[in-house]
Amino acid sequence: MIDSVQARIDRVSPWFHILDRVGGRTDEQICAFAIGAARSLAWGAAEKLAAATPEQFESQVAAHDRSVAALGRGIRSLGRMLGAGLALIRARESRPVPAIIRALQL
Repeated sequence: MIDSVQARIDRVSPWFHILDRVGGRTDEQICAFAIGAARSLAWGAAEKLAAATPEQFESQVAAHDRSVAALGRGIRSLGRMLGAGLALIRARESRPVPAIIRALQL
């Protein structure tokens, strides 16, 4: 499934394959780990929210939002080398949102 998604990303990001080549199979392993972690986090959040009283619900959602935001900040700060490489790749990406959506559809 990850290879299929990468092929679709290549349609809108012509230099994305550079990242794939440099990373070898590492990117697939990272994606598989991240998907598993995201599913686990989502399931845990769903269980907490299902058990929350109406009074606890909003604070539980806010706590989960903070956790997800912290995770996003960690992913976003990738370091100089990787950040520079991604900036170069981004420079060649398509910009029109409708075209990107069409290219990424199954």
